[in-house]
Amino acid sequence: MLRHDDWRGPGLPSFLRMSSAVGVLMKIKKQHALPEPEVDDTIRPHELMPNSPTRDLRIATAGVDDPTLAFDADAQPAMPLLSGSKYEYDYQLGEGGMGTVLAVNDLFIARKVALKQIKEGKGPECQEKLISEARLLGRFEHPNLPLIYSLEVDEKGSAFYTMQHEGQRTLNELMADLAADESCADPFTSISTKIDIFQGLLQALKYAHELNVLHRDIKPSNVMIGDCGEVKLIDWGLALEKSSGDEGSYELPSQSGFTGTPRYCSPEQANPNIERIDERSDLYSAFICFFELLTLTPYTRPTLGVQETLAVMKSKRPPSVDSRCYTSSFPGVVPKEYRIFIAQGLATSPEDRFQSAEEALEELQRLRCGQLGIHCVVTGTKKVLRSYEAFLDKYPRVVVLITLFITVSFMLLMGRIVFGLLIDFA
Repeated sequence: MLRHDDWRGPGLPSFLRMSSAVGVLMKIKKQHALPEPEVDDTIRPHELMPNSPTRDLRIATAGVDDPTLAFDADAQPAMPLLSGSKYEYDYQLGEGGMGTVLAVNDLFIARKVALKQIKEGKGPECQEKLISEARLLGRFEHPNLPLIYSLEVDEKGSAFYTMQHEGQRTLNELMADLAADESCADPFTSISTKIDIFQGLLQALKYAHELNVLHRDIKPSNVMIGDCGEVKLIDWGLALEKSSGDEGSYELPSQSGFTGTPRYCSPEQANPNIERIDERSDLYSAFICFFELLTLTPYTRPTLGVQETLAVMKSKRPPSVDSRCYTSSFPGVVPKEYRIFIAQGLATSPEDRFQSAEEALEELQRLRCGQLGIHCVVTGTKKVLRSYEAFLDKYPRVVVLITLFITVSFMLLMGRIVFGLLIDFA
């Protein structure tokens, strides 16, 4: 006979247990129906980031004389949380080099949450990074950033935190769905909706950068998309915080090797000789996501190795505004003004890019409102036509009279020309 204590799920901590044998069978059945969890391809450092929190974690507890919970990575917690019956495992959301993210049911308040934990066998430094990430998320109060619920410690002394269960699919999964949907039935097919997604990503970066926080690993698999188009920028495990002495840029932690995702890194991030980066590096990565979302085309070849990709990214130039990836019938022609916008966002030199997320947002808003700059014949013509549309909305009668006058004048002129030709032939 199978008891509920006999099954804990593959690689699960002891605080995630099934409530009954029926629950076991249901969960196993559900697991087999789920897609494989997304594997994180981020390259992470093996050393601690500067300003990591100490190993002493104190969590306030209401109604206790000593309202602290001491956590030490090398010892059992002084007062372990009684969370054995609080969380029920559902399925795995994703996996990275350091930890895993699980979808679990919070049985106390009957809702699904995401739970991030460190993989078994990882050292104390990984615990410290998880705590640092949780505390960073606790500073965020923005609709496009994760909402953290709790930072806890299980009976083994391992830290974990829970956060809002974000959306139904990642941007990476959305792009795969769009690429397979040639009928364009997906509501996210329209360019306007794709621009909404990118606007949400820029708003998340604007908020984080104002808090002096750099993400460093922006890529489609770290952007969650809800069914109604909600955008969340997740996975802040590689984030850098600007120290008090820094001005304008962030000092990279001393480490050997590259940190991040090669296919989505900026040229300066791919350069091993660079010791400092700034917000423009995050913006570059965000614009790669926007390019791939609009064109459904990889920015660099996915088949390249790590070192080959880094070598390409160090001097990568943006695609031409007349490139075929912008003009294909599927997924659709990208308007010329947005091609120019992307080209500036993907400039090789940081000085040639947008200097902040706020500046990029302002330009994006101008494009959406039809306030175009004259960069070529196409954008110049569009600017004239949109000015005409605005004038028509404001003075419809005047426009109608002018249009009638021009039409009648043209017809009279053509009639005179035709009449003259007939006389000559006669």
